[in-house]
Amino acid sequence: MEKKSGGILGYIIWIVIIAALIAMLIIPATRTAYINAEGAQPYIVGFFNFAILATMGDLLAGRIASGKWTINITTFFKLLIWGFIGAAITLFFGLGYAGVGAMQAAHMLPFAGTGFGSQFAHALFTAILLNVSFGPAMFVFHKFTDTYINAKYNKKPSDLNSLIETIDWKTFFKFTVLTTLPCFWMPCHTIVFLLPEDYRVLLAAFLSIALGLLLSIKNKVASK
Repeated sequence: MEKKSGGILGYIIWIVIIAALIAMLIIPATRTAYINAEGAQPYIVGFFNFAILATMGDLLAGRIASGKWTINITTFFKLLIWGFIGAAITLFFGLGYAGVGAMQAAHMLPFAGTGFGSQFAHALFTAILLNVSFGPAMFVFHKFTDTYINAKYNKKPSDLNSLIETIDWKTFFKFTVLTTLPCFWMPCHTIVFLLPEDYRVLLAAFLSIALGLLLSIKNKVASK
């Protein structure tokens, strides 16, 4: 079952959901509840952060690309994949930040200390190391799962060889890996790691909306 709509109602619903999530962070009671939940169950909260926000980004990107809001069974499965990625990001954010801190303390990375310069270096090193290690692996995983779900939905071959042949690897590595990682994610994640730990995964999920929007606009311009 697939639902499509080209009206403004979809934009209104989309904006209301995003506004409600932002309001949750502004209102003291709900912000405290979120922080408590994130501290108690970080992987579950990370799952829902990305399941909701990254899916919202996908829906907006699809609306810009096709001119219609499209929701079908693939939306649900892609939501689950985004949730899994969110839980993985929660793990690797913690590992990366703690690991860089330990390396600085052991003088295996420079600029150890307590001032802003040291904090900035800590955030920058974490962003760079995560995006040259975990980042490409995550993108490959997401590309394969996304392609597999679409192939199954459209009743096309979904074996490994078919998926490898379907994916435009040249564009994937040239743009997704070699352009978005150093030009978008490394600078953005540097800012993310300057924030309190409770908000890092959530902001990364919000950033996925921004990237999805930029990619959809780029693709639409390129297709003209």
